Amino acid sequence: MIPVALYVLATLDALFVGYRDATGRSGQIRKHGYLLRAMLRGVLMGQPGIALIGGVVVVLFLVTPDFDALWRDFEIYGETLLWVFVPYATIALLAFLPRLLPSVDIRSMTNVVVFGPFTAVRPFLVIGSVAAASWRVPRLESYVLSVAIVIAILSLEPVLDQLWKRGLCRPA
Repeated sequence: MIPVALYVLATLDALFVGYRDATGRSGQIRKHGYLLRAMLRGVLMGQPGIALIGGVVVVLFLVTPDFDALWRDFEIYGETLLWVFVPYATIALLAFLPRLLPSVDIRSMTNVVVFGPFTAVRPFLVIGSVAAASWRVPRLESYVLSVAIVIAILSLEPVLDQLWKRGLCRPA
């Protein structure tokens, strides 16, 4: 169950990254379709990084001499990540609720009050969560997994930014 929950949270994070990458880049008045495409692009572009993390986990299980011990340790590792990312994702999802209101001021406020600060704190949250997980499970496999998570998760924003700069995801 923990791996499924982490996959869902990583996919939601990619959705949020897609949304945040698109906000403020379009002068369109009706941005609903534009933002939906941006969120879908985030989800799709986030999947290779998530697959990388999954691949690292599989390789670590294939090379470990004690599968059961690694499984138990990775459950603790994953549980630690859930402690951090479930509240983060919950707040981010709740921040989308005001966007359903017709007020442009309220919708804009969510970008300033929630998504802006979340963008700034996200790298520290990712690094801090894997550091905490590695502290709880101090073994080489945890450190390797932590590096893979940081690279995979934090590379999505620069990738989406490059797509924008190259004109590959401009509003229609």
